[in-house]
Amino acid sequence: MDFGSLNFGDLMARAQALQSQVQSMRETMQNSTFTGADEDEAIRISMTGRYAPVSVKCDPELFGEEEAEILEKIIFAALVNVTNQIRSAEEQGKQDLGQSLGLPPGLMGQFPGL
Repeated sequence: MDFGSLNFGDLMARAQALQSQVQSMRETMQNSTFTGADEDEAIRISMTGRYAPVSVKCDPELFGEEEAEILEKIIFAALVNVTNQIRSAEEQGKQDLGQSLGLPPGLMGQFPGL
């Protein structure tokens, strides 16, 4: 692409179109659920595109029915805990960055994806 032939208006229109496409992709990802498992599929974990745990399933034939249920609850709780820690650290990082830039408190939260 020859950027020299673009005027500022065209460049802004393309940037806005790209921003819209990125936002659409983010929304699609955030509203999706993903499932992963170990090689033997003994444990399956589902999470949203926002990294929020949805479910944990343990193979009752491998672990036993009661033990599988206990493991599912323990693993799910651990996933929720670590997800909350990550979100808290991200929020604190945004606040620290905003403060270091001299921005009003809470302004960094207005920028999705940061």
